[in-house]
Amino acid sequence: MSKRTLSPQTDGDGIRVSTLAPIDGSDTLIHTAVSGTDDTDLVTLYAYNKHTAPVSLELKWGDSTDPIIVMIPHKAGLFLIVDSLPIKDANTIEASAGTVDVVTIYGSVVRIDVP
Repeated sequence: MSKRTLSPQTDGDGIRVSTLAPIDGSDTLIHTAVSGTDDTDLVTLYAYNKHTAPVSLELKWGDSTDPIIVMIPHKAGLFLIVDSLPIKDANTIEASAGTVDVVTIYGSVVRIDVP
């Protein structure tokens, strides 16, 4: 087992959601899961909303056709979105928001190595 950062931000910086909902294929990349093994990534995500009102956030998790939709409160600090949800096989997590450039996602990955 090893703890890692989200794949687009190897320095741990937040990822600003710069695409407008709904999820449509042009979304903001949040993480690409491990590939080529039986290993699994357990992903935990938090969001911060700097807007003056709550903002809807949509997450596409792997091959799922139904996005995870969460309302992110405004200026309430880091808001837990997902806690240790698994993803693997090079699947991606992508996001879009009801307002662009106001929601930033932070997170970490625990990679479970299968021998």
